Amino acid sequence: MMPSGSRALTDLLDGEDLRLLADIGFIAATRGLHGQAGAIFAALQALRPDTEAPSIGLALTDLAAGRPQDALDRLARGPRTPAVLVFQGIAAVRCGRRRDAVALFGRLIADHPDQPAADLARAVLAELDGSQATGLSSLFADPRAVTR
Repeated sequence: MMPSGSRALTDLLDGEDLRLLADIGFIAATRGLHGQAGAIFAALQALRPDTEAPSIGLALTDLAAGRPQDALDRLARGPRTPAVLVFQGIAAVRCGRRRDAVALFGRLIADHPDQPAADLARAVLAELDGSQATGLSSLFADPRAVTR
């Protein structure tokens, strides 16, 4: 129980504050500060469990730590947004489940062709087909681009 006169943390932080925290978490993740990124995304998930950034951010920290199955499981429980789905496909690739990933990317592209997540799915498919040699790790350079 909160003391009289105090407000819940969710009341103190507006949407812009939460987006800023997510951006800081993604920056931390891309700079190798996985513990700090994980703490930020865990807090965001506690505050707003229905949003995609915490699921994606925590999954990226799982992937960076060599736990692709944890990332895949986490994303499967996340909100069903195009951004979460594309990262779920990437996690499936990292788990060696290429066929599942290709099917997921195909559905994502068909259902959301104009979304940034569909562009990322197309890039991953091109990489998997060998027609684009960017390396899957380069697809994590700025995960914030598909969560907007």
